Amino acid sequence: MYFAQNVNEYLSNAMRSVAEARIEIGLFIKEEKSKSAIIAEIEAADTLYDALYDVVSQIATLCGAVLTEDIINETSKEIERRSEIQINTSK
Repeated sequence: MYFAQNVNEYLSNAMRSVAEARIEIGLFIKEEKSKSAIIAEIEAADTLYDALYDVVSQIATLCGAVLTEDIINETSKEIERRSEIQINTSK
């Protein structure tokens, strides 16, 4: 039975991009918190930072769904293969 060992390349790239954006926003927040003149922007950045965590979670859920589909497909194939072997062996 074969299971894909790596996550879909598109999903991996999306996850890396979101993670990188979250890092950059986190660095912005850390650097700018000492400047009281842009409090509203920092609050907006905090909201965006949290929202990107949700995006990461949604991509992870999608990765899980893709993997689950692969497992279901592969186990179905294996059931058919073993069933054929039993039928041919019992003849």
